[in-house]
Formats: sequence, C-alpha cells, structure tokens
Amino acid sequence: MKPEILILDELTVGLDPLSKKDILNKIKCYQESLGSTVIMVSHDVDMIAENADKILVLDHGRVAKYDTVNNIFSNVDELETLGLELPEVTKIFHKLKEQGFPINTDIYTIESGKEELLRLFMKQEEGLNAKSSN
Repeated sequence: MKPEILILDELTVGLDPLSKKDILNKIKCYQESLGSTVIMVSHDVDMIAENADKILVLDHGRVAKYDTVNNIFSNVDELETLGLELPEVTKIFHKLKEQGFPINTDIYTIESGKEELLRLFMKQEEGLNAKSSN
C-alpha cells in the first residue's frame, strides 16, 4: 500500500524523545522515497516546526492560516489570538532578546537556534579580538 496522501493524527503522542525522533525519521524517508504528501495532525508545535514544510491552523473547525513554518510562527500576536504557542526554542530566543542580546527571534527549530547562537558567539569573539588588538 503506497498512498499518494498519508494522514497521521497525533502520531508522536506518548512517545519518548528517541522513539519520536525515530518515527519522524521513518516518515520523512517514506515521504522522500515515494514523493507522497504526508499530513500530520498535531498539537505539538515543536514537532511541527521541526518537520513541516507548511502549516494549516484551524480555529473552531475553520482554516485560520495556511503558510510556511516561518510565516506562521513569525506572527506572535496572531498566534496568541488563535490560542497557539510558539515552539519552546522560539520562546527562549524571545527571552534572550528581551534581556538585551542582539539576537534573531525568527528561530523555530533547534538547528536554527544553534546556528544563531554560534553567530552571536562569533560576533562577540570578533569584538573581543578587536578590542584586545587595540
């Protein structure tokens, strides 16, 4: 059985992190090898941010938004109105920005968070090296 569209409802609920990662990797391999569309229904915004290309947000059974991950999560006020939370990594970067760090808050995945922190540390290191050479 190789459907063109595979719909999975709350597929990672109750799984430990390792099992969750394993099942999501298998789904990704399945999708890539067959070119099928995979629709994942979930309340887990972190999992969706890490694995989706596009997000459809429902509000009282109606489509409220349909867009890319970046476009969905970049509008914090609208998400709050819809009762959705940001991914945990995004919340962390917003807190860092509030504390005065010159940091990008358009971070929705662990990988992009890691890259942004490395960018910040490199920038600070360059600043320290410039001061010490003066």
